[in-house]
Amino acid sequence: MLKLPKPEEEHPKKAFGWAAKDSSGVLSRFHFSRRPLRNFGLHKPNTLGGVVGLRGLGHLAVKFAKAMGVKVTVISTSLNKEKEAIEHHGADSFLVSSDEDHMQAAMGTMDGVIDTVSAKHSVLPLTDSLKSRGKLAMVGM
Repeated sequence: MLKLPKPEEEHPKKAFGWAAKDSSGVLSRFHFSRRPLRNFGLHKPNTLGGVVGLRGLGHLAVKFAKAMGVKVTVISTSLNKEKEAIEHHGADSFLVSSDEDHMQAAMGTMDGVIDTVSAKHSVLPLTDSLKSRGKLAMVGM
């Protein structure tokens, strides 16, 4: 039988300075942005991970991934979010998904991508950015 760790054991405390405990579901966005990192092995230091979408779940995924030692690339449709991603959320790099040159340069470079966007969008450029056996977690459906 699979035994899951308690939330206070699983949360990286340095991400927010506290471990979240919640049984009411209020903190479910923490779980939706943190669990894919652990479940798909993307929580290991020096893993190259991408986060698609910077709002809602996306910025939490960036914070958790950085706290776990992941090298995070934020992928967005808007170049306007680059400063926010790098300076405010601590991302290591930024890609504009609508720029074919950016996405071409990122082909086969990521161990995993967490897609937090709920709007209709193409996932083909995201799968192209994955290494062989890379993981794509879609949590913004």
